[in-house]
Amino acid sequence: MDPVYSRRYRVHVYEVDPDGRLSLLGALRYLQDIALEHADLLGVALRHLRPLGLTWVMTRYHLQVLQRPPLHSTVEVRTWPATRTERATCRDFLVLDEEGRPLVRASTELVVVSLETGRAVPLPEAVHRLPLHPARAVDTHFPPIPQPTGEVIERQCRARRADVDINQHVNNAVYVGWALETPPEALLTRAVPVELEIAFRRAATFGEGIVSRASQQDGAWVHQLLRSSDGKELTRLRTRWVDQAPG
Repeated sequence: MDPVYSRRYRVHVYEVDPDGRLSLLGALRYLQDIALEHADLLGVALRHLRPLGLTWVMTRYHLQVLQRPPLHSTVEVRTWPATRTERATCRDFLVLDEEGRPLVRASTELVVVSLETGRAVPLPEAVHRLPLHPARAVDTHFPPIPQPTGEVIERQCRARRADVDINQHVNNAVYVGWALETPPEALLTRAVPVELEIAFRRAATFGEGIVSRASQQDGAWVHQLLRSSDGKELTRLRTRWVDQAPG
């Protein structure tokens, strides 16, 4: 069985930034879609784990944008299981343009969690049997992400019904959307995010209020999402931005 799976996506108008190029959230949704599709073909998707009282949970994400494809272009997305330990596995991704040049690359870490206890458990045997493609799309060890400090910006958000996925939790891409809205307007109008790191800690559910916090540190922005009701931390993120080309 070939561990690398690929499919093509066309960049739609609802997936681009105001400059007409694929947004970071649009790219994240491609990766999420192909990962779910590949897991289903491999027999380790949510529908296979739930009868065992188990589910997948993403713990870390590291994504780098090299180029953003324009509206109506076609991209090829590739994904594969890259590494595995007793309790965690990494799935990697490449997005290529029509000439095969890399546009986006990403690495993710996932664990399997008991639906009864909410705790991570050893990976099922079906996962251990899957072939690996050991090449890494991003050379990362998922370093720790600090909390925002100093001059911190805060914004209030709320989890909508439309934000909830088939796990009955807020979809991973929504956390990124909350974080990307938090830096000052001056940054949002002149720059685009080109690197994203995420450490997921807790899940948000429908109706919960969220505090999105952000500050600048060492040339990047660090973000923290907290549950309003009890201050519990949901997610930390780090983003790096570059100014958009004129015109």
